[in-house]
Amino acid sequence: MEKKEPGEAATHYDQFFGPLFFEPFAIEVAKRIAPNQVSIALEIAAGTGVTRHIRECIPNSAKLIAPISAVICEGVEIRARVLHS
Repeated sequence: MEKKEPGEAATHYDQFFGPLFFEPFAIEVAKRIAPNQVSIALEIAAGTGVTRHIRECIPNSAKLIAPISAVICEGVEIRARVLHS
């Protein structure tokens, strides 16, 4: 059996499965954002495709808070701190 590198499955998911299955959904979600009403967007486990489309649809001045999958617990702490400051 071939030894897999850590994170290889996540990389393949991001490159192939995510775009194949979720790209249309990401585009639809991003279309529903009213850009002039966004100052902070919180993305929870939507995947990089959705995150990228949201970032493109909201103003540059708006904050996009998204967890880093490798450090999800730390990401939660960061979100809470940013949202309550």
